[in-house]
Amino acid sequence: MSNVYAVGARHYKGIDQRGEFEIYQPLPSSLDLREHRALLVDEVSDTGYTFINVIKSQIEPKNHRELRTASLYTKPWTNYVPHFYVGCVDACIILPWDFCETMRHLKKELEGKYSQKEINEILSKNFGYTYRSRRVSRSNKNIKNEI
Repeated sequence: MSNVYAVGARHYKGIDQRGEFEIYQPLPSSLDLREHRALLVDEVSDTGYTFINVIKSQIEPKNHRELRTASLYTKPWTNYVPHFYVGCVDACIILPWDFCETMRHLKKELEGKYSQKEINEILSKNFGYTYRSRRVSRSNKNIKNEI
């Protein structure tokens, strides 16, 4: 594999929240896939719309010779089943690179409904997550780091 390109696409805004589909990093306009096989990879094929939209807007116009798709997981309700995937799950998937963002979102959703102690217990019991607020001294400035 000599050529690897990344397409930046999103419509996910948060847990169960979708935004308008956007390609923020397209394939190079000069790229010609006529003599190449393409593999399009996404973490999860939830609705399938990321695969569908990227294929239509980025891959098909490049005259690819062959296209295969892959994801770690699919959801039973997806509109696009990739050629290769590890498993199909119907639960919320929290991938390692999304963990802190998801915990911050859940903490925010729980605030006002539960005490800080109860929130910490919920996140710890269900996700093994312990919320800590700490101060870090840097260049004589106190910066509050929250995860």
